Amino acid sequence: MYDLIDRLKTAGVVLRGETTLSSGTKSNVYFDFKKIYGNHELLIELVDNLHRLIEDDNWNFDFIAGYDVGGSPLATAICILYNHKLTLVRPQAKDHGTKRLIEGYIPQETDIGVVVDDVFTTGNSLSLACNTIQSETRAHISGCYVLLKRSNNYFNRNLKYLFTAEDFLK
Repeated sequence: MYDLIDRLKTAGVVLRGETTLSSGTKSNVYFDFKKIYGNHELLIELVDNLHRLIEDDNWNFDFIAGYDVGGSPLATAICILYNHKLTLVRPQAKDHGTKRLIEGYIPQETDIGVVVDDVFTTGNSLSLACNTIQSETRAHISGCYVLLKRSNNYFNRNLKYLFTAEDFLK
C-alpha cells in the first residue's frame, strides 16, 4: 500500500494551503481523490482495493451506492468491474425529469446495500446517502466504505477505509 500512497501523492491527491472542507471547518490539508477519477490506472487500483475491502466483510449485498461527486464514480467503477447493481444518490432532487433522489438501481425493501465515498471527515455525506436510501426505499445499509478516513469523528454505522490522513502526512 505504501507504493500506492506514494503514487497518489505524486498524482497530487494531497493539497496544502488553507481550505474550507464540506463540513465548513478550515484545514491546511485537503485530500483531492477526485483528481484520480481521470487517471484510469490509479482509479482501477483504488477501486480494486476498495472492492476487496467490501468483499472481506462477507456481506451478502444487493447493490453498491455512491453519493454525489465523491462516491458516484467509485461506485460506478466497482459495479462495472465486478458486476454489481449500481445505485446513485443525489444530494437533492432536481425540479425536472423524474425528480428522484435515487437513480440507477432502485433498491427494494428487502435489499441490502453498501455505500462508498472518497473521504470521511464528519460522516455527513455517508449519513445523507444512507438516510436517503433508507427513507426512499426502506432498504438496509450494511456498511460504508471510503478511500480515506480523515478524522476520528463518531459515526454510527459500520465504516471501513483504505487509508488514514496520517498515511499521507508521514
